[in-house]
Amino acid sequence: MARGSRRFAPAWAWCVAAMLVATPFLAERPDDGRGLMAQALGPLARPAARAQWVLVDAAVREGRMGLALRRAETALALDPTDASGWLYWGHHLAFERGSLERTPDAAERIAWLRGALLFLESGRGRVEDPAQLTLRQAAIWVALAQEPELWPGLAPGEAWSKAAERFEVAAHEGLSHAEEASAAARRRAEEATGMDQSAPR
Repeated sequence: MARGSRRFAPAWAWCVAAMLVATPFLAERPDDGRGLMAQALGPLARPAARAQWVLVDAAVREGRMGLALRRAETALALDPTDASGWLYWGHHLAFERGSLERTPDAAERIAWLRGALLFLESGRGRVEDPAQLTLRQAAIWVALAQEPELWPGLAPGEAWSKAAERFEVAAHEGLSHAEEASAAARRRAEEATGMDQSAPR
């Protein structure tokens, strides 16, 4: 990546997330929460959206992020209620763009991670099964707790607490096994916080 483009990468990452978050509002939405494009296609909207996500993935693999973003916007406009697309893009932002290998610059990496969490949070109010997106948010916080170098300045105890909160929300949304995960994450948060407090300064 050129030096000039790296300087603006964090802001660009936020733009990616913000534009995708805004996509379902780009057109007037009928009462069922779908866009006009989805309403016009009827039962064909979901398969059309999933086909569009295949094209998004192809653009990502080719390194054409601008094209991937435009295709993702179209996919979400076609069917904002299908969790699979939100999960795919959230995973890409967090675990691919937000990885140490892909993004060695800490500020840029944190921007991708924040964007992923923001994007998934926006989708939770629109999909048919929000618990799946909540669970993915929890997975991101678990990864951050286990690999502190991903987000410099974020204490593992804080990351575990965030994960526990997300697991608890997922349990309230219908994932019963998430209650056990929440309790385990809270125990890890307490352990990590205790270690942080006892560490020499």
